This record gives sequence, C-alpha cells and structure tokens, in this order.
Amino acid sequence: MVMLNSRNMISTGENVLPHILLQKKLCAPDVIKKMQTMAKQFQQTLFQYIAQYQLIDAALLCDACADFFKLETISLENKKINDLLLNYFPTQLIQNHFVLPISKNEKEWVIAIANPDDIAIAKNLSFQIGVSVHLQFMRYDTLCRLHNAMISAEKYHKIGNKHDQLAQTLSHQFLSDAIHRGASDIHLEPYQHHFRVRFRIDGMLHEIIFL
Repeated sequence: MVMLNSRNMISTGENVLPHILLQKKLCAPDVIKKMQTMAKQFQQTLFQYIAQYQLIDAALLCDACADFFKLETISLENKKINDLLLNYFPTQLIQNHFVLPISKNEKEWVIAIANPDDIAIAKNLSFQIGVSVHLQFMRYDTLCRLHNAMISAEKYHKIGNKHDQLAQTLSHQFLSDAIHRGASDIHLEPYQHHFRVRFRIDGMLHEIIFL
C-alpha cells in the first residue's frame, strides 16, 4: 500500500509542477513557460532547472508541494548521512531515484522527496521494498546535499589508508563519477593534513570525499 493522502493530486506526470507553481502563486504563467523553454534547451526537467539555478526559494517550493499533495514536510538541514537508515534501504534505489529513507518500522518506510513529479515512484518503491511507503517533502537543496553525500560515501567507503596508488585510483574514480553524476566541475582542495574533493552538481558544490 502506498500512503499518499493526495486529495488534490491531479496528475503524477511531469505536468504537475507547473500546476503547483500556478496554484500557490509562486510564478506567473509567462515565467513558467520561459523556464520550461530554458529547461528543454538544457535537456533538463523543469524541476532540475529550477533547483540548479535556485529560481524559487527551496523552503517555499517544499511547503507548496507538501500542501498541494496534503503531505508533511521534513527538515534535515543539520543532519548528516550517518543519521539516516541507509544500511537498511537498497542503495540502488537511492542512486536511481532522488529520494532518501528517513525512518522505518515493520509496516512502512518514510521516504523524503523534493520533486513533486516523484510522487509517481511511490508505488514502485513500495513494491520493491515490500512495505508501505509514506512520502514527505524535503527542501531540494537539503535533499541534494544528503543524496550526493550518500552516493559518495557508498562509492568511496573502501578508500581508507593512503598508499602509492591512491592518487591514480582516486583520479580515475573521480572522473568517471563526475561524468556519471553530471558534475560541471571538480574541486581538488589540498590542506595541510587533509585532502577534499567537491563536485559542482546542479549549480551547488557537494563534498565527495575528505581524506
């Protein structure tokens, strides 16, 4: 069973976001059309384009989406991925979808989403994990940070001790990972005793590894 409580849900396709923006008076119709045109030129969805260029305040958009579908919001701005139940949720599902597991019990998982078009994946997630899914909305910037941190932790958790082949191993992994995740640039940041790498994804910098 998928718990949506979506009294106002009119569609689960990619046209739902413009309806929300109009209904909640976050954008005028002509502005939405311009954003849709630009998103198409960049081969992005409307949501991706808005999030990348931060065209709408993340908190306002989160509240608007939650109110539209009559769902709760969740705030995890100060949380780290260690606080999430990632070991109990299929990693592949997180990598394939813009979602994060928040909490669980024997009957249901609470899953955070930011994109209102992802309402449609709730049934699929419920089927794959075998229990009910209860969706909550999270700010797109917060979800993006945690989502990328989770993927990075999964990819680089085996890299621990520094050794002669570390630079070559990391360089290859960083390049392939950056291409796969659509990073626009890679920031290599050496410090006196540490080394940090950050990717710019959808206009925001995300820490990938810290050694």
